[in-house]
Amino acid sequence: MTLPASEPVSETSPLEPRSWLGSLTAAWPDQGDELLLRAALCEPTEARRSWDEWKSRNSLDDATWEDHKLLAVVSAQLHQLDSGFHDTRRLQGLVKALWTAAQIKQQASLGALDILIAAQIPVLLLKGPAFDLAAPRPDRRRLSGDLDIFVRRCDLRHALGLLAAQEWRQQNYSLASQLRYLRTRPGINLTRDHGGDIDIHHQPIHLRWMSDRTLARLWQRARPAFLGERKILIPSDADLLCISASHGLRRRRQVCSGAWAVDFHHMFTASHVRLQSLPEIAHELGATLHVLSALLFLQRAIGTPVDADLIAALKRQSRGVGARLRYYVGTPAKNERDRRNRRRLQKFMEARLTLLSYCSGPFFSIRHLHGKAP
Repeated sequence: MTLPASEPVSETSPLEPRSWLGSLTAAWPDQGDELLLRAALCEPTEARRSWDEWKSRNSLDDATWEDHKLLAVVSAQLHQLDSGFHDTRRLQGLVKALWTAAQIKQQASLGALDILIAAQIPVLLLKGPAFDLAAPRPDRRRLSGDLDIFVRRCDLRHALGLLAAQEWRQQNYSLASQLRYLRTRPGINLTRDHGGDIDIHHQPIHLRWMSDRTLARLWQRARPAFLGERKILIPSDADLLCISASHGLRRRRQVCSGAWAVDFHHMFTASHVRLQSLPEIAHELGATLHVLSALLFLQRAIGTPVDADLIAALKRQSRGVGARLRYYVGTPAKNERDRRNRRRLQKFMEARLTLLSYCSGPFFSIRHLHGKAP
């Protein structure tokens, strides 16, 4: 049974007692995205009800970029949800135009991938393209054309140098400035004047310094795949779920969107996915709280069955103060005081990351600076 979008999740539920777990809902998708997710993922009766409610509260004229990501999923089943929708052709035309633009952008972005592959730098794709390769969906029209490329820390300086030589850059950032920027962030966005948009990552999780040993195990679990004729790597199913939850359950300008939940739901419910290792891997990556929150959202809002033992295992490993603080920083602020507190906490966490990167990361360690594998 799903809850109407207008009703908050009860804090007295057996799965979510009155405790700090109640704050998990702060990073869940907002009401409009939740309705679109139900329209896309729920059983037909609930899907139609949610779509009708979204239409009564919203207009295509006011749809945001995040709305369009979800509308692209809904449009594929409009013939079942609402065969008489008067804006069907308009919506499908918008989705087709945005999807075409995304394909052009992705083709331009593949040039960066070719540069790294030609230099024999191992590359691992994250987020959308990785989901498309791990659990393909013929009806999925993805509207984002950027690529998230993960390289080993020992290859980071070389990779950035190669890309800079081919005019991939962050505007006004020298190579040294890019490396300083990456001390507190998992990746950096690079673009090129002739088209293309990529994020180069040295770790997949925000606001947490991941040890070389943890990252090495992530690379060991990765599996080979082909993007066209390009041989690349993608994360294991469990790693992909952890990364998706960590990136998705974070505010963007005080708004929590829901596009991440489509891929997460598809992967979580896929018949070939084995979830036995999910709690252990989530704990290792520092993503336990985000994965727990994602599963509770799917269970409460979408009605997705989630094994009680899996929830219990994730709860047992979600007690760390650091994990709670990282989650808190990613939730929308309720007022100006709350916003200031989040800024202060984020600055403290970034300062800590800078110290850790100097002590053990690629920006200070001699073995990394000389390109030796960890």
